[in-house]
Amino acid sequence: MNYWYHFKRAFIPIAILLVTLAIYQMLYRMNNMWYSLGGLILVFAAIYFVMRRLKTNPED
Repeated sequence: MNYWYHFKRAFIPIAILLVTLAIYQMLYRMNNMWYSLGGLILVFAAIYFVMRRLKTNPED
């Protein structure tokens, strides 16, 4: 296994989650309920995407 495989498998999902959490925090601080709910939907979509991606079989 090469470096790119580990990078793609570990760093990119963590980066996606951190970016979506930062976006949610920014939307939450706007004191608008609808922006907050949209941010939560975005966070849950990112979690779903990352978990679905991590469940796939590793490439051989």
